Amino acid sequence: MRLSNEQFHSLCISGFKVFQSRVPNPETRYKKWYYNAYGNKQRGSSGNMAFNASKLAFISPEKAKIYVDPRIAPYVPYTNERWIAKKWKGHKNPNEGWFERAAKAVAKAVEQRVKEMVK
Repeated sequence: MRLSNEQFHSLCISGFKVFQSRVPNPETRYKKWYYNAYGNKQRGSSGNMAFNASKLAFISPEKAKIYVDPRIAPYVPYTNERWIAKKWKGHKNPNEGWFERAAKAVAKAVEQRVKEMVK
């Protein structure tokens, strides 16, 4: 089955929305302060990574790319990595591996949507 341009764009946009929903800290967005899993008072998330830095680019009629623009959110690699600095006192990064989990969620959502289109 070949998708029309409209179907392809719709599919990509729905995948992008899934990606945005998986960017870390949706529950803390727009909160001035919250307490993290370790009981420490933290500033809330601004939503910058999800709503400003996350991008969907149509590269060609048959290719699209979902990414986080490092010029807008230069800290993004650190949100996905293991914490090794002494300042974290051995705590695990609660967001570690989020990008891989988000990619899997997008793939699953796109697969499901394509199956629905084929019916």
